[in-house]
Amino acid sequence: MGQTANNTIITNCSATGTITGSSYYTGGLVGCNGNPSSPTDLASTISGAHSDVNVTGGNNTGGLVGYTNSPLAAVTLSKITQSYATGIVNGGSSVGGLVGNVNNSKITQSYATGAVSSSFSNSVGGLVGQSQGSIIEDSYATGSASGTSWVGGLVGYNYKFSGWPNSAIARCYAAGNVSGNPSNPGSNSIGGLVGENGTSSNVSNSFSIGSVANGASKMGGFVGLNNKYGASVISNGAWIKTAASKAIGCNYASGPGYACGGSLGSNQPVALLAPTFGTDSGDISAFYPKTHAVYNGTIPWSFYDATANPNGVWKTDGISLPHLKWQDG
Repeated sequence: MGQTANNTIITNCSATGTITGSSYYTGGLVGCNGNPSSPTDLASTISGAHSDVNVTGGNNTGGLVGYTNSPLAAVTLSKITQSYATGIVNGGSSVGGLVGNVNNSKITQSYATGAVSSSFSNSVGGLVGQSQGSIIEDSYATGSASGTSWVGGLVGYNYKFSGWPNSAIARCYAAGNVSGNPSNPGSNSIGGLVGENGTSSNVSNSFSIGSVANGASKMGGFVGLNNKYGASVISNGAWIKTAASKAIGCNYASGPGYACGGSLGSNQPVALLAPTFGTDSGDISAFYPKTHAVYNGTIPWSFYDATANPNGVWKTDGISLPHLKWQDG
């Protein structure tokens, strides 16, 4: 499907095969969900959909949807829920395993497993390439992500565009390896979960476990660059220490608070590093036990549905990584 019409609902649909596009808006199921140039179109919904398609395109390329949008005045956001993509995705700018570019929309209970790449451009993510003014929650990505800049295991570039709502990522995880472009000296903002967390954007209750490599600067095991100057907040996150030398490659702030010294960043706030960031060793298995500080430490957050939190979204058996309860069906 090239582009959805006003107020479209797509339910329980799937696609297989290979798709190649030449310029904008290429997706395994839908190229463009909503009208990017209309301020009045009603929101659209995609639910229970999946794509087993290898996708190649230009800008705004995704394994399921190339681009999804809601008008700023929308009462209800465009949504993608309970959907997934498994294909390999390659494109230009804004390339994601599930969606290339998400604008003023919501993604929930969805995932992507395919490798995502852009050999010459930016905003590349295992789940979403670029998210602006959008909400991504209870979702995950396991495929690798590689590009030049703004590359993340879950989202490449998470930010608020002027006049748009704040962006938020909550209760998500990324398991794929993330890589910049070693031949490009400008390759930066490479993160295990998010490449760059821009102005007025929040990340909470999430974790990443993939390796992070080949960034010239601003490379972090959790987030490559966090724009603290733009009132962006990162809370309750975890990462594997061997992924990169820092949880956050650069915690940017203007003036005396500027904290981007060195090739990989330095002078990060201690509160971001302990106890909720990092494991006790570089071994992923240290993350399994329910006794780990990230579950019941000074600032605990609910990875599993214990008696005290029967409505929690996370589960763990103590011998493997946490996962989202909805994954059990």
